[in-house]
Amino acid sequence: MGTKLLLSVITAVALLVTSQVFAEGQYIDVYPKTEADIKLVINTLEERIANHSASEAPPILLMLHGKEAKRFLRSEYPQNKSLIDATAKLAGFGVLEVKICETWMRKHKHGQEELFPFVGTVPY
Repeated sequence: MGTKLLLSVITAVALLVTSQVFAEGQYIDVYPKTEADIKLVINTLEERIANHSASEAPPILLMLHGKEAKRFLRSEYPQNKSLIDATAKLAGFGVLEVKICETWMRKHKHGQEELFPFVGTVPY
């Protein structure tokens, strides 16, 4: 997803949330393709927390099923520390969930034990 499109999705989410279209427990799915896309989501959500509007919106669900999923493996922590720390903080605030495709994990021979506690999985 291009940066402009991702920003448009996040803007649309903000507009929908303020109109209370989403029921509690629903998600906005975002499929980032690059580290820049992930950082854009994280920076936007950090601004929501700073502005005390975090509880007004459904959580953003980052669905990772490509090379970006690798960034959230424990072995990748030294290279991705700031990204992982920021993501963990947002997960703790309940404004972000991270899910990795189990099919991608099997294909690349990674197990559930390699993921951080705040990272879940989906079948495909």
